Amino acid sequence: MTAPRDELERELGGPFTALYLLPEPQCADLLDMIRTAPDRERSAMDAAVEAKLATLPRGTRAAARVMAYGWKRTVRLRFSRAERP
Repeated sequence: MTAPRDELERELGGPFTALYLLPEPQCADLLDMIRTAPDRERSAMDAAVEAKLATLPRGTRAAARVMAYGWKRTVRLRFSRAERP
């Protein structure tokens, strides 16, 4: 298993002097934050879009959701098996 500092250097694309000032646990935390950032940003953006869609009149929400997400993703989000009773 490689050290978190080595993985962080590989993820960032090169050695940085500042990384050697961080302890290994902080390097591991930083690496985890970098790797999970796209998922966190996607969920935050989805929450913001859903909050905005909730302010629209009921009849226009479906059309706006399709414009925001696309048809396939809208159907997948709204009619997933996990939500069905």
